[in-house]
Amino acid sequence: MSLQTGYALAVRADGSVIAWGQQMPGGAGAAVAGTAAHIVDGVTTAEAVVATTATGPAYALRSDGSVVGWGDGRSGTLGTVFAAGAATIVATPNVVPQLARIVQLSGSGRLALDADGALWAFPLYADVTASAIVAYKIPGISKVARISRECGAIVNVCEFAAIDTAGKAWAVGLFDSVVTPGPGVAMVTALSGWPLLSRMECAGHCLAVDVDGNVWAKGNNFSGQLGDGSNVNKTLPMRLTTISGIKEVAVGLNYSYAISGTGALYSWGDYVLNGRDDRIANNTPSLVPSVSGVQEIAVGPNDRLVRLSDGTVWGWGANQLGELGTASPGASYVPVRVTGVNIN
Repeated sequence: MSLQTGYALAVRADGSVIAWGQQMPGGAGAAVAGTAAHIVDGVTTAEAVVATTATGPAYALRSDGSVVGWGDGRSGTLGTVFAAGAATIVATPNVVPQLARIVQLSGSGRLALDADGALWAFPLYADVTASAIVAYKIPGISKVARISRECGAIVNVCEFAAIDTAGKAWAVGLFDSVVTPGPGVAMVTALSGWPLLSRMECAGHCLAVDVDGNVWAKGNNFSGQLGDGSNVNKTLPMRLTTISGIKEVAVGLNYSYAISGTGALYSWGDYVLNGRDDRIANNTPSLVPSVSGVQEIAVGPNDRLVRLSDGTVWGWGANQLGELGTASPGASYVPVRVTGVNIN
């Protein structure tokens, strides 16, 4: 699943993609009976989806390693060249011509991991009235096993986390095209102080899961998002001792989530979207009690979605444009079911 302001995307068991919300950029299709969702025409055999911004582009990663995209094509990644002044919405999913044998996409669509463990990236800006942009292979790193969903923004640099097949952590910074050294160069740095990891996610802070299922944290902590019981920033990675057996983490600017191997969901940091509606900014991980069997979480700017083991999808947040897919509009700060949707 993936979530942005105005729409949400999910992959069903048959490889089709469905969307709901009032601002889906392109990708129209038949309505799904009993839900607020519709099928995204032209996407089959999907394994993952990415909603990048409120207007797109949106992407689907297919089982053969190809990537299709639709929505706002001004980034140039959809392979479409627009005449000056022309509409820039790609309504029907296009194959992204630069990518093949891909196994993971970042949440922004700028970074992709291929089956050989190599990383590919797109520049941030492009003049698509002249030509489509070209993906480039990132030098200085290989045998990558996993990349982070989002990047931690530094001035003029979008810095992703990557974990190699040995469990070592790396930072991969993609430069904006408006600064030297330019869009075709990445800054790759080995990260020290971390144990062997299976995954890492970063915003203003980083959370990582080690190979034994323990959670480690580092960085900003003004809302208690590190989960160590304090609000003090940390410059070195530290292990959280209050949770274990974790398989997945997700982060934002001032909040954190973790999913255990048994499907328990924990949240900490800022209270607004903690899923408990208790108005308490927790600086240690606390259980979200109203959902269980959680398999996946999607984090948007103002909303959250989780997929449970029975295939149902639940969400909470502002729901300003129907992101929660509920029968009635309005915000909910505790999980409510996305009406009628089951993606098993």
